[in-house]
Parts: sequence; structure tokens; C-alpha cells
Amino acid sequence: MKKILFALGIIILFLTLSSKPVYYDDVSNMLFTLYSQEYSKALSQADSIGIKYENVILSDFLRAGIYSTYMSDFETDTLWDSLKKYSDKVIKNHNSKNAYEVFFGGGVYLYRTYFYVWKNDYNNIIKNGINALKYFDKSISMNEKLYDGYLGRGIVNYFIDRFKDKVPLMKPSGDGINEISLAADSGLFTKIPSMDVLAMLYAMDKKYAESESISIILRNEFPENRMFMFTHIKTLLSEEKYSEAANELEILKLNIEKNQRKTYVNLAFVYYNLSEVYYKKGDSEKCRENLRKLMKLKLLTDNKKVLKFVKKGEEIQKKANQ
Repeated sequence: MKKILFALGIIILFLTLSSKPVYYDDVSNMLFTLYSQEYSKALSQADSIGIKYENVILSDFLRAGIYSTYMSDFETDTLWDSLKKYSDKVIKNHNSKNAYEVFFGGGVYLYRTYFYVWKNDYNNIIKNGINALKYFDKSISMNEKLYDGYLGRGIVNYFIDRFKDKVPLMKPSGDGINEISLAADSGLFTKIPSMDVLAMLYAMDKKYAESESISIILRNEFPENRMFMFTHIKTLLSEEKYSEAANELEILKLNIEKNQRKTYVNLAFVYYNLSEVYYKKGDSEKCRENLRKLMKLKLLTDNKKVLKFVKKGEEIQKKANQ
């Protein structure tokens, strides 16, 4: 009996291990590089993975994800042509009978959706969001244990449900939060972004303890990742935890001033929120210091997002001078 149980254990272990794609370790290493925000190195790794496994679709999908992440991090649309090029290739050339490649198709449609959210292009948000959901639904129907697919499906389902009055003809195909949680718990490649998305959505739903507990894990694992800092800071600001928010904002400010000196939207976010936090904490010197830096940005750019922060900063300036 013990021998039979041992043999069954070996078979189960083998099936569990074999469920991972052959490229699992290489892609995991590339994702670690990506979340460490070493974008050029990540692109080189994506190319190497495509060559090593003779899998052009995988390489194109990884490239699309890197370009999407870079544009989000740097608040820029300058790499749209590259994102479109590689996402087009995935959509055109993927194997519709391979669950993972169908998942890749959903992924690139989701990257496009993120881009159009940034551009406030609602028609393309809906169009690409619907396509993403179709691909994720199909990949999961082909392999219900493809847990990575639940992240994208969960994101689309969450926002369809949240904004159902604006998209009355669209119905969610599942429970967004639970699906994203499943990807965070069991996904092979999407654990980290699933956790970040969960932290954001929990904060939107005012479940701050849940949001913070996830953010702390991500901040410890990737202490220099700006996007994870943004998520944590927004939660702390919503909770009115001004001392903790100030500490995180100061870390983020140093990071951006060193690595993103011309990413004016990110700078404006930091300078404005630091001025507001220090105003509420009664530290007028640090408040004015950050307001001065914020006001200088309007001489460097006419970006509408930056100018919104400047306008709000002017209101703080008025109150600080009273």
C-alpha cells in the first residue's frame, strides 16, 4: 500500500511539474528583470527566449508586455508603434488551438486597452476590452487551470461590473476580484501584476487593510519599483496616513529625479502630493519647497495632467500664504 501511495505521489508530482511550460524558468527570470525596471535587459531576454525555444509568438507577446509596462511607468505614448507592431503579430499568428497562445492574444488586447485608457479613447477601450475578454474566456475554456488567464478576465469583468451604467450592453462573465485573486494565488506568470491590481482595486473599494498588506509584500520584493510605490502611496493618501505617505513619496521622489527627470507627470504627482501632505502636517518649509519644484514644471511642459497638478498646487499655495 505504501509503495502504491508513493508511486501515486510521484505521478502527481510529475503531472504538477509538467504543467509548467518548458520556458517557465526563462520567462520568470525575464519578468523579474521587468519588475526591476531594467527594460533594455528584459527586451534582450525576450529575444533570447524566442530563439531558444523557437517560439516567435512568445517573444512577440513578451515584447508587447515590456513596451506596455514601459509606457505606463514613463507616462508616455512614444512606444505605441512598437506595442501595436508586436501585438498585431500575436493576434495574426497565434495558434488558436493552443490555450497559452490564445491567452497571449487576450494579453495584447488588454495592453491596447491600457493604452486607450491613458488616451481617454472610450470607443477603443470598449472594443479592445471586449476582444480581450473573448480571448481570455476562450483560453480558460480550453484549459480551466490556465490561471494566468484569470487576471486579464478578472480586470475586464471588474470594470464592466463597476461601470455597468456606462456599458449597459456588456455583462461580466465572472467575479472580477475572485478571478484576479485566483491568478495571484496560482498563476505561473501573473502573480506579481495580479497582486498589484488587487492592491489598487481593494483601495478603490476602500478595503485599505487588504490593499496595504499586498503592497507591503510587493514593496519588500521590489523596493525600487515605481509603479508599486504609486499604488501604495495612493492607498496611504486615501487613508489619510500622511506621515507614512510622506516617507514613501520622498523615496519615490528620489527615484524619479534620478531615473525619470523628464517624466513630468510623475514629477508633478510627487511634488503636488508632498506639498499637500506637508501642508496638512503643518510643515510649511517642506510644503513650499515642493510647491516651488511643482511650479517650475509649467515652464518645461504644457502637458494637461501636469497643469492640473499645478492648478491644484496653486490652491495650496494660496492657503499656505494666508
